[in-house]
Amino acid sequence: MIIIRKKKKKKNLYSDKSWKSQSSLLTGFYIFFFLLQEIVTSIKDKDERSKKHRKTGRPPRL
Repeated sequence: MIIIRKKKKKKNLYSDKSWKSQSSLLTGFYIFFFLLQEIVTSIKDKDERSKKHRKTGRPPRL
């Protein structure tokens, strides 16, 4: 009688599921930081416009 042993499958750290979750998480971080950067630049632009308004006495252009 021959006993055949099944080979144990090694858990792949880079399996499709973990890769997809890491990819979506990374994409989420990119989107979050991109939007954060856009908000900060828009606030800075408004601040610069208000400084010009104080210097010239004219209302800022929108």
